[in-house]
Amino acid sequence: MRRILFHCLWISLLATTCLVPPAARAQQDARTFLDGVKLYEAKEYTQAAQSFEKLAAEGIHNGKLYYNIANCYLKEKRLGLAILWYERALRMIPGDPDVRFNLEYARTLLKDEPASLGSPVLQVLFFWKNLLGVSAWQWLGIAAGAIFWCLWAAIWFFKKPALKPLLYGVLCLTLISSGTALYLKHAPSLHPRAVILNTAVPVRSGFSEDSTELFVLHEGTLVAVEKQTNGYLKIRYADDKIGWVPDTMAEII
Repeated sequence: MRRILFHCLWISLLATTCLVPPAARAQQDARTFLDGVKLYEAKEYTQAAQSFEKLAAEGIHNGKLYYNIANCYLKEKRLGLAILWYERALRMIPGDPDVRFNLEYARTLLKDEPASLGSPVLQVLFFWKNLLGVSAWQWLGIAAGAIFWCLWAAIWFFKKPALKPLLYGVLCLTLISSGTALYLKHAPSLHPRAVILNTAVPVRSGFSEDSTELFVLHEGTLVAVEKQTNGYLKIRYADDKIGWVPDTMAEII
């Protein structure tokens, strides 16, 4: 398993917390983080995860932080929680090789075969959407938009018609970047995914324990969430495998 990115996270944590008043909050977050580091180094992985999760619960949304939480749970062989936090980290820093490496390793430990939850055609057509995180796509869209207006000004005021092909290309990049950022920002609510947390979870035809058991999924399996009601999730593992599980046995990413 690849290294824990404590040093990178420390820099990110300082950048996040030191700008937030009051100063006592930043100091407390720093102490919580250092407690987590010490617990991890002492091989107290569950307690380390709890320290890091406390920071996440207080509003520090950081891909490196999520990655460290996942590593703690993977050390404890709690595969469901490990994959849950790796998936959350991947959404924030999709290009990070350590996150991808550890997530792929964790997936090799699964009992269930990975299911294709999205359309293969759409995944091929829009292959670029997972190359960058939401913020990276947003900044790319802003930068491309600024370049677009500079080119437009050059063409309009300085009579440079030769720049028109470049103008159209930059416009396409602006629209693609902005559209991708908008999609990724709302994708978790539009197409929610969940991870099975219990060792073995029966998927039933209805809400009660008396409902027919349709099939069984195991810890760490990724599923699509189609509905949430009455303390249950309606999940889809494959086109022909749909049913209900208690929301205590699976957590939405």
